[in-house]
Amino acid sequence: CIRDSSNRIGINEKLNKGVIIGITKLAQKSPNHNPFEYLGYKLERDPINAFMELRKIKGIGDKIASFILRDIAVMLEIDDKIPLHYQILLQPIDRWIKAIVITIWKDLEKRASQWIIALKIIDKCSIYNFSPARFNQGAWKFGTTVIKNTTRVSEGLRELLYKNNK
Repeated sequence: CIRDSSNRIGINEKLNKGVIIGITKLAQKSPNHNPFEYLGYKLERDPINAFMELRKIKGIGDKIASFILRDIAVMLEIDDKIPLHYQILLQPIDRWIKAIVITIWKDLEKRASQWIIALKIIDKCSIYNFSPARFNQGAWKFGTTVIKNTTRVSEGLRELLYKNNK
């Protein structure tokens, strides 16, 4: 139990308790007691229901629900089985995704909503027959591990292109 100096429940425990309890309840619904396998099964059959099951968990909002479903879909290699019109559920949009997408596709404004950014990713990836979930995952990883500063997105992408064209 994490406690602060006055012996009260710590902030992280307070914030995470609902998530831990909710994920544990999902595990109980799975024959193998694996909440991620359970969510993968649900995601393939009823993506909206899988998303809403996560959203019902205290402490999980739209972005975290999308983040979890995106990674489950990629890990279980079912991202290509999710119909295109449900792919938006696999698009967590954070500052990295937003900065990279707005840099790549100049027709988007800096104030574009997360839904517009997600739809742009899905649209462009479908044109090139590439997984929108994997693009999202890769863009986030590239931003957090290579660029590390949202003000360097253009520079980081130029360096990536330069290295790949050598």
